[in-house]
Amino acid sequence: MSKGAQEIRIHTEHLILRPLAPSDEAVFFEIESHPEIGPLIHGTADPEESRRRLLDSIACLARDGHGFLAIELAGTRQMIGIGGLLRYDFYDDLHVLIAILPKSQRKGFGKEAMRALLDWGFNGLHRSRILGLVWVGNVPSLSLIVGFRPSELGPPPVIDERRPEVLYEFRPPIP
Repeated sequence: MSKGAQEIRIHTEHLILRPLAPSDEAVFFEIESHPEIGPLIHGTADPEESRRRLLDSIACLARDGHGFLAIELAGTRQMIGIGGLLRYDFYDDLHVLIAILPKSQRKGFGKEAMRALLDWGFNGLHRSRILGLVWVGNVPSLSLIVGFRPSELGPPPVIDERRPEVLYEFRPPIP
């Protein structure tokens, strides 16, 4: 287990980002299978596959010291999404990913989680850059990242012709 992986707990004004747990299975599946969110995060509508992905996510954080975290409201401890820093096969850099359930969108929680994740990557994990991959036409994600002034790097090395993506680069300091 990576040193400190289970101690990761990021507090913001309205949110707590904490390691996922097996007890998060229902909300994790709700996010992965949601018709608006699932396709954007390569989710699944298969409950068993979602459970396997949840357990893999828990193992990844424990093993590597980075991965998905649960995003919950600080006041109620209600889980409203997932977010994290992940490694893709085509870059050694970490990628930021956030998925917030629709009932909690457009309330500033995505921006708050993004700021916390970038801070964790730059200051906690000592990364000099973090990447973001956004599907062309994903207006909510584009609206979220623009405030963090990323540089557009163009298409990723692995291209899905069905859903073209654009790769962005974030560098400190966080605006």
